[in-house]
Amino acid sequence: MNKGKTKIWLSILFIFAIAISFYIGGVIGFNKGFNTSQYFEGADAFFTVAILENIREDRQNRAVLLLETKLDGQIFKIGFFEEKKDSILNPLSFTETGSKADESIRNLMKKVVAYRKKFPPRSGDDIGVKIINETLRKYDEEINRNTEPNQTMERVAQ
Repeated sequence: MNKGKTKIWLSILFIFAIAISFYIGGVIGFNKGFNTSQYFEGADAFFTVAILENIREDRQNRAVLLLETKLDGQIFKIGFFEEKKDSILNPLSFTETGSKADESIRNLMKKVVAYRKKFPPRSGDDIGVKIINETLRKYDEEINRNTEPNQTMERVAQ
């Protein structure tokens, strides 16, 4: 076989190998993301049952504590992943959809910030509380800069 045909075959094999690698990486990435999502949904369902049991057994203080712990976990996740949302690996960060998502999160966080101002976190480890407080402070500053009320979100929240 001459050198020209060998180069063509090697190029075709190289392109084919790259395509298969991207496909396998996508499948593995999807599988990991999907499994993680399923785990979180299962944990959320478990937590919801614990809260409901406390409400039904007239232990509202315990139910409120569980809900606030869940809220702090959600705030923690938002704060922890905040810096990662601008990653080059997140295609939404470069689109108009990403900007709208940021605006939506900011509007949703208004009620969270207001609640946590009224009822601050009661416990948690130092790093977790620091991330929660930094996240709340960041959104509070963004909300105060952007003072135009979002009527739709306010109606939904009431």
